[in-house]
Amino acid sequence: MPGAREHALFVRPIEAFGQLWPKVAALGRSQPIHLAVVGAGAAGLELVMAAAHALQGAGYPPGGRVTLVTGGPPAAQNYPAGVQRRVAQALRRLQITVLPDACVGMSAGEILLAGGARLACDAPLLAVGAQPPGWLAGSGLALDEAGFVAVNSFQQSTSHAHVFASGDVASRVDAPHPRSGVYAVRAGPPLLANLRSALQGQALLPYSPPGRTLNLISCGGRYAIAAWGSLHVEGHWVWHLKDRIDRGFVARYTAI
Repeated sequence: MPGAREHALFVRPIEAFGQLWPKVAALGRSQPIHLAVVGAGAAGLELVMAAAHALQGAGYPPGGRVTLVTGGPPAAQNYPAGVQRRVAQALRRLQITVLPDACVGMSAGEILLAGGARLACDAPLLAVGAQPPGWLAGSGLALDEAGFVAVNSFQQSTSHAHVFASGDVASRVDAPHPRSGVYAVRAGPPLLANLRSALQGQALLPYSPPGRTLNLISCGGRYAIAAWGSLHVEGHWVWHLKDRIDRGFVARYTAI
């Protein structure tokens, strides 16, 4: 990488991000840098606060800056108003600049904003929400208005009975819900069960997504915000809860 200034870092796939981030961190230790995170969903919020916390830590020169480009709506727009206030306070504590504008393009060393301004930065970090793969448009599958595979209660395509899907590529048209990792993970086992049933000619079983889920947003510095429906709390203990849950989830797949 000739310089972080010439590269946008996509959070997905995570393998590529993991390879490039150490080079950005090394640049930040050699000189004050400006990082810009595009995307104000859960992934973008955790990333921007982790980056700000890192730049303020030991080994980094003073003067580093972090900016969050929200796309227009407020940060954490899919969460209750109380959670949005907690997130806004966390962003202020970390001295993160919030720009309620949309990124419409990039060039070397800057982000182009919908309002016509140009935001200079050393490394743009892209953590936008899930986007449907381009090939779906010509697949012949029924899609929702956003371009994701439309599936029913069996995680089965509404147009092709032999096609099943879940996670970021699919939308439950019968039971709309937020596009988050919690819902994606929980749909996995029912999807597997129905794939087996379809192969064996057995009856499919419907799956009902939970009405609400526990959402945990890490705020850097071993501090986090928790949201359960309209209830929300924050603190160091929330971070430790999230850390235990995350490590347990990863360990399940590491042991395979």
